[in-house]
Amino acid sequence: MAYLQELKRRSSEIAGAFPSSEVQIIGRKKCVIAGHKGLYSLTTEEVVVRRRGDRILVRGAGLRVEDADEGEIRIGGEILSVEFLPE
Repeated sequence: MAYLQELKRRSSEIAGAFPSSEVQIIGRKKCVIAGHKGLYSLTTEEVVVRRRGDRILVRGAGLRVEDADEGEIRIGGEILSVEFLPE
């Protein structure tokens, strides 16, 4: 038990040393993008999100923006791929 607690503590220390991920894919049904600068384009098959220095292309089926604020944009639907595109 002590081994697992120590492993968890060290894992959280290591994770804290790196910046948090800006793109999270949760299963095949949700994609969360932090640090966005707005939408570039939106269809039910493709969502392109602007970021500083690049764009993120999310491809899938039935895509929709579930929620958005200044910090994050949450995309729902069937996620098939996520690509980073040059600006």
